[in-house]
Amino acid sequence: MTAVGAQRTVRPPALPSLTGLRFVAATAVFGYHYLYLLDGRAQQLFLPVFGRGGAGVGLFFVLSGFVLAWTRQPGDTPRRFYQRRVARILPVYALAWLTAGVVLLALHRRLDVPVAALNALLLQSWVPDWHVYFGWNGVAWSLSCEAFFYAVFPFAIDEKTLRRGRERFDIYCAPCHAKTGEGDGMVVRRGYRRPPSYHTDRLRTAPVGHFFDVITNGFGAMPDLAAQVKVDDRWAIAAYIRVLQLSEHASLDDVPAADRAELDRAPGGPR
Repeated sequence: MTAVGAQRTVRPPALPSLTGLRFVAATAVFGYHYLYLLDGRAQQLFLPVFGRGGAGVGLFFVLSGFVLAWTRQPGDTPRRFYQRRVARILPVYALAWLTAGVVLLALHRRLDVPVAALNALLLQSWVPDWHVYFGWNGVAWSLSCEAFFYAVFPFAIDEKTLRRGRERFDIYCAPCHAKTGEGDGMVVRRGYRRPPSYHTDRLRTAPVGHFFDVITNGFGAMPDLAAQVKVDDRWAIAAYIRVLQLSEHASLDDVPAADRAELDRAPGGPR
């Protein structure tokens, strides 16, 4: 998930250096695909240079997440975020989808309607068949993955979200898990089955969706809380659990240099 710190009151500065990095990634991806048009000695010649160029796609995803977090403004909402992304991507995507259909017709290729429909809805990468996710408009598979990423954690995490997550956690989770997440809450001390600590290696490395799923469907002795906790609050709780986990394994190096002086003035100083 992408964590955004305290809300900014001014627009963040531009990062022109990212343009050069994106050019390197784009060149690597282009070269990787160009290898498939070569054969024999020519392919062997460029293979050491572009053979790992597919990793450039992953770099684009990382850059995309960073830029989205960097440029987020105070008061932003999930609805506004989705509106901006749709306005930016959908017109060009629709034009590319239509162009792909025209090209397929011009080449007298069979039009696969189900594949075309999945492609239009950005669902093609959900089907583990390369005829589907590379079908119609093949390069659009990455946008299908990007849309999935947005759905997995559908909003940025800011201070307001974490405050909400802590509030809901204290109400619905702390009675069993305790406010520290150690699993020794008040009802556990009175005989209820003890849940695992959030600070075990297994749960520290679990995907954030695991906590959302447990809140939604229950797990073991824990009943589901879908009726009591709305969807956005489940994600907020999951985000706050990550904060609890970090709090128990953080070091001084994790504190921004500008804030370390506050720790020195705190009772007991830094640990």
